[in-house]
Amino acid sequence: GRRFSEGISLTSFNNWKSVLKNLKKMGLDGIEVYATDHFIRDQKALYQFARKNHLLISGGSDFHNKKIPGLALGCLSKARKIPYSVGKNLLKAINPKFTFQAK
Repeated sequence: GRRFSEGISLTSFNNWKSVLKNLKKMGLDGIEVYATDHFIRDQKALYQFARKNHLLISGGSDFHNKKIPGLALGCLSKARKIPYSVGKNLLKAINPKFTFQAK
């Protein structure tokens, strides 16, 4: 079954790629690529790593960043949202028969 945790801080690891590869061997399904606290360069590196290593990509489903007041859930900044495909791909991974029609 799938397990959920509070995660790890990737920025505290100099060898984060090795850490994630080992976690994948232990059953890791995906990583949080999009979060308000991740720098854009880190998001790009995590995205590329996830794609290369066949990991699911997620975006922060909760909101911790109090530095940007009024930022809506699902937004990374006033101008950037978590891509729609992130949620769609996660739902497809849980249920391959899932279909969703955006309004």
